[in-house]
Amino acid sequence: MLPFLKQVDQSSGGFKKERTWLNSGNLITLTSSGSPKSNHISFTVADRSDLTSRQYGNLFSSFNYPITDAQKILFTGTTFANGGFSNTAFSGAANQNKICVIDIPRNHYGELIDGKSIKLTIPSGGTTIDLYSTYFNDPISVISPDDLFSDPQPQSHQFGQPSQDNPSNVAFLFSNALSARTSNPNSDTTKSWATGWNNLRPFNKGKLLANFTDDVSAGKKKDLILGICYLSSGFITIHDATIVQELEKQFGTNFTKSGSTSAEIKFKSFTSEFVQHVVCIGDLDEFNTSTSKTFEDVYGVGGINNTSNQPVYVTELGLYNQRNEL
Repeated sequence: MLPFLKQVDQSSGGFKKERTWLNSGNLITLTSSGSPKSNHISFTVADRSDLTSRQYGNLFSSFNYPITDAQKILFTGTTFANGGFSNTAFSGAANQNKICVIDIPRNHYGELIDGKSIKLTIPSGGTTIDLYSTYFNDPISVISPDDLFSDPQPQSHQFGQPSQDNPSNVAFLFSNALSARTSNPNSDTTKSWATGWNNLRPFNKGKLLANFTDDVSAGKKKDLILGICYLSSGFITIHDATIVQELEKQFGTNFTKSGSTSAEIKFKSFTSEFVQHVVCIGDLDEFNTSTSKTFEDVYGVGGINNTSNQPVYVTELGLYNQRNEL
């Protein structure tokens, strides 16, 4: 079937990136119980104290947690001004030998998990602990954090890798429940990490940013992270000793499985497509015949037998280059 060729209108636009939210922009909810496993989150505990005979110790390196003494000292004995993290929100990430890795099945998220949308609920001593994701405060940024899908601060590259439209590929988890440490935002018990978390633009609804270091003059304290969300790969790590210990009570040491009915994660995710909007105007009576074999069998070549002027519908469009290549 030969094409009818027509020049594309000059008002046609170029390629642009369009974002499509999964689940119509609503929260995606997954639990840790049931089957098949591809529909549920699972947990794995890794131990760096024995990297030769115990499983999963390699996960420390995979998620950029420190393993060597030189790496550990950056978190425990070197200040931020000197290239380390001992006086920052990252300091607790090196103090424990165990981390728990949570795996989100690949078929339940898209290009990226929205780093400001995550709520993780895990079992703890007959009750549960809620952890919420957020970003670190940037006092000089002119970009709204609601327009970002991962933490915008350069120090976040310690754990994540930036890419186009994705400043770091990570977000960080905090909780109000662990009162023995800096937990509520800026150690203020009147504030909560849960504020605004389930909105598409949560910071506009009061969601709080975290403090990376102490600001003595402003009376602000650093907010210690309890875990890290790796947004394009669907993993979450928990390094807080209290939480990891509670999870081991549920599943056993060095487990890698699902099973707790009280573990749950909620988040938003999206995919992106490159789209071009093309305008091609069909003038009156311009497309009133067809070279389709079916059309010609009924109405003859060129529609010569279409005496009743049955309408012809455009059913397919193709874009051709200057060499008439589809």
